[in-house]
Amino acid sequence: MDTTAHDLRLLSIGYFIQGGIVIFYGLLALCYLGFMGAIFASIPNSPQGDPRNQIPAGLVHTIGAILIAVALLTLVGGSCLLYAGLALRRHKKRTFVLVMAALNGLGGPYGTVLGIFTFLVLQRAEAKEIFAQTPVPAPQVPQTL
Repeated sequence: MDTTAHDLRLLSIGYFIQGGIVIFYGLLALCYLGFMGAIFASIPNSPQGDPRNQIPAGLVHTIGAILIAVALLTLVGGSCLLYAGLALRRHKKRTFVLVMAALNGLGGPYGTVLGIFTFLVLQRAEAKEIFAQTPVPAPQVPQTL
């Protein structure tokens, strides 16, 4: 009994979960950026007599730029994972899914397992046939005016 279609559906659910988790971390990084921005904005209002309160010039902007880059990269990566889940569900973009599986394999234990299982399922002959099939176009609904 071939379970490839069922395995593709389970993989798509895994990618939806992983993408949601990654996007949550990206939003959390943006919240952290806002919190740290509020703290750094209040430091110049502190007493100037203490030399420990001085922040080197440009440090706040450098930290902010790094956090923004990390948050945006995380949000883009999470969006790509969600799109990979959608592609698995629709049986399209096999190469993109394989690339995302390789990148996902770098991300912790859950991402590694999801990436390995993606490679195992997509290398099956049945999966290659499913992705190679031309999709049937949706029926056109006549429009009445």
